[in-house]
Amino acid sequence: MKILGIRIAPKWYLALIPLLLLTLAFDPIIIALGIVDYDRRLILGLRLFGAPIEDFMYAVLACIVVPSAWYYLEKKEKPHANN
Repeated sequence: MKILGIRIAPKWYLALIPLLLLTLAFDPIIIALGIVDYDRRLILGLRLFGAPIEDFMYAVLACIVVPSAWYYLEKKEKPHANN
């Protein structure tokens, strides 16, 4: 699968589900405890159980960027057959 021309691991979405669930579970807790806070002028304002929607993008990006970087670095390390 390719997103914006970058090869993504075929089952990246299997990692996405637990990451989104963990974000959904723990973000509201750390916000309620006052560990983190968000400037209302700098977020979209849409929240899921108190967590800004932007926080969920970290999980999505992690599931796209990490496997892509792994693939790229693994491909780069393999020696060429014509050497």
